[in-house]
Amino acid sequence: IFEIQDDGIGMDSQTLEHTREIFSGKPDLSYGNEHIGLRYCYRRLTAVFGETASITVQSEQDVGTCFTICFPYEIGGDDDEPADCK
Repeated sequence: IFEIQDDGIGMDSQTLEHTREIFSGKPDLSYGNEHIGLRYCYRRLTAVFGETASITVQSEQDVGTCFTICFPYEIGGDDDEPADCK
């Protein structure tokens, strides 16, 4: 599990919900070219590590934002059976 966080301005509730939808696994909702980097990161993560991989985001306005990226991996486990992130 990797966490990337800051103590910046955070996101308003609408932006946070929009960002969470990108990482929800739903088909692309007509965002056009918005957040293309976030969408591609999520697609690549799940293409390589499967549906148990995840990216989540938490944010509070005027406090900061935290992205959590989970790569399924089990030390000493069978490579065909990745650990579950969810």
